[in-house]
Amino acid sequence: YRLGNYAFALPDCASADSHTTPHAGLSIYLSDGKTLLARFLMHDTIRDDARSCITELKRAGITVHILSGDHAFSVRHTALQLGIEHIKAEQSPEQKLAYVQQLEQAGKQVTMVGDGINDLPVLSGARLSIAMGSASDLTKLNSDAILLNEHLQVLSQAFNTARKGRNIIIQNISWAIGYNVIMLPLAAAGWVPP
Repeated sequence: YRLGNYAFALPDCASADSHTTPHAGLSIYLSDGKTLLARFLMHDTIRDDARSCITELKRAGITVHILSGDHAFSVRHTALQLGIEHIKAEQSPEQKLAYVQQLEQAGKQVTMVGDGINDLPVLSGARLSIAMGSASDLTKLNSDAILLNEHLQVLSQAFNTARKGRNIIIQNISWAIGYNVIMLPLAAAGWVPP
């Protein structure tokens, strides 16, 4: 018996069209090598806080992309539910990495969030990578940060906190430069004590 995608389950059959109707999920086929015995339809559920997290990230000016190894129909369905315009479906780990590198070469600052072993190359290659808490140990090891819980809201909170922290740093540096630009010439001229 063979269990997997259509090409694996029935390697000698040319086309899966008569057995594959598009649906928002994954199809797994069971065969005896010659005859299709069963088709299993599996559906992913979207995390409860995914929509609000994506909305907050977009509101903050962050462009969200989906890079997935899943079939295009399923990825488009998920992207439509989440309001994500930029998708790449049926991507190998190498293609995901190439896409992220292309974005970075175009001057984009990329953060990759992933959980699968197939995300390992792109997590290792991204400027900032975040592994989900449920990710494999190897994936976690090759990520810059690990989301310790399964709540995606932590991502938008982390970006907001980082943005606020950066603004405070810029404000403090600006004050220090302004103070030094004004006070050093006055101190050098002897008008104020050093």
